[in-house]
Amino acid sequence: MKLSRAQIAAVLVSAIIIFAISWKCCHYTETGYAPSYPDNIVSVSKEISADELNAFLKTLRRYRQEKIDELGFADISMVGGASLAEANPVVARWLRRKGWNAERFFYIENRVRTIVATISRDEEIAGNRRLMLEQAQMLENKELAEALLRNAEEQNKKFNIERISNSEYKLVKPRIEEINILLDGQKAN
Repeated sequence: MKLSRAQIAAVLVSAIIIFAISWKCCHYTETGYAPSYPDNIVSVSKEISADELNAFLKTLRRYRQEKIDELGFADISMVGGASLAEANPVVARWLRRKGWNAERFFYIENRVRTIVATISRDEEIAGNRRLMLEQAQMLENKELAEALLRNAEEQNKKFNIERISNSEYKLVKPRIEEINILLDGQKAN
């Protein structure tokens, strides 16, 4: 059976179309999830920006909805020198489709968890300190009152032990409930 030139051309065109569609399906990206960085250079800043936090929370919400977190992402410290993309290429590919660099995404997640923990710990320390100062004022025993006052002052050294910046504190504090829900894997609106 001999094929005509038209039939060969039709087969070639069909093959090219099928290849292009499958390529696009495997390499598509969704816009609006990752923060936009100037000249597409991923930030290496230790401090996260408002754009990064907003993009991270939007992507994390989608990450939870699509149950990507259930694919399992080995903690990088457990992988022994491998990059995050090597640790779980499926998750890294999913993040790349959203426009994210996997290392930066998980750095931001870790940083946000640290900020949330620091804010919570600082609030607890402030409450304890306040109680100590109130008790010291009510005590008749001067020695015990002075010990409580010294202990209350020692609490000041425990504030912001992770050294989060004021801008990060102001960024996360108003949204701490929403962030906690997302980080815990619960549904958030």
